[in-house]
Amino acid sequence: MGAPVVVTNSKGTATVTLNSAERKPAAGSEYADPPRNENYVLLDVKRDERRNGWHVALPHLRLGLRAADGHEYNVAAFAGYDPQLNSGELIAGSKARGPVVLDAPAGPLTAGYTAGFGAPAT
Repeated sequence: MGAPVVVTNSKGTATVTLNSAERKPAAGSEYADPPRNENYVLLDVKRDERRNGWHVALPHLRLGLRAADGHEYNVAAFAGYDPQLNSGELIAGSKARGPVVLDAPAGPLTAGYTAGFGAPAT
């Protein structure tokens, strides 16, 4: 679905790939809140560690969605969809794959990734 993005920062180098995206009009559990922006969007993401160690954590994924009006929507970690991409340390040559959930409106959206902490995504 998406071209792999190579991300390098002081922790190492990883490749992030968006495999698919799916909209859900409701939370994944009766105990989770309904989406505030009409939909939950589940992004199936794969991260391949290429060099050194890389910490995988939802707040650090820096994945987001942008609407046509420029508004950005970020990770909704407690939407009740399990399993989600787990936190943890990736070692060189390892991979992590799973859904990342965002709360976003209906309509066209563009997925994006930023490395954060001043590190460029190339």
